Amino acid sequence: MPLKRFKQIHGAFHPEDKLASLGKDKRCQLRHCLNQLNAAALASFHIGADMSFDEGGSACRSRVCPVRQCNEDKPDEWRVDFFVLSDAKHYFIYHMDVYQGKNDHNCCIDKRAADLPTTQKAVINAFYQTGLDEWDPCGYRHLSTDNRCGCPELCAANKDFFRIFTTAASTSRTKRKGWNKDLLDLVKKDTERGECKLAYE
Repeated sequence: MPLKRFKQIHGAFHPEDKLASLGKDKRCQLRHCLNQLNAAALASFHIGADMSFDEGGSACRSRVCPVRQCNEDKPDEWRVDFFVLSDAKHYFIYHMDVYQGKNDHNCCIDKRAADLPTTQKAVINAFYQTGLDEWDPCGYRHLSTDNRCGCPELCAANKDFFRIFTTAASTSRTKRKGWNKDLLDLVKKDTERGECKLAYE
């Protein structure tokens, strides 16, 4: 777009005053838009039994963006990451939030999820914000996650508190917290090609 048009839009786009957040909320300029999108999703769609939680991103090279991330393995090296809870059947985004890194102030985070590690906090906060912690006539749900959310503590919390079974497509590493090292003790030199172990609960 022309520079003049960009400056017109930029001059009029002030969804929220920076001073109101006192510097605690890194996504203060996006908060209003995200709240509007999440509220519209809740009002127009009922999420089904199969869900997925993953991160997505939007390219951003602005040096003044407080939530910009650098990841050389991604197509866009500089980007803003989003945590996305979506319906796995209809590909509908039900809840979206910005990844802020370490957020000690827990702005816009439910108090019941405030003391959890970052990834667990993002998933459980999405459940509380969308009301998935309440009883649903559909019964139990199923959540698919990637390697980032492959945490046994999170899977147990989802089942016990939210009636959500979790499948984490993750690689088992001996240093990952929560995994039982005695059960998953495969050693590369002692195993044949294609041999694997499965742990489930």
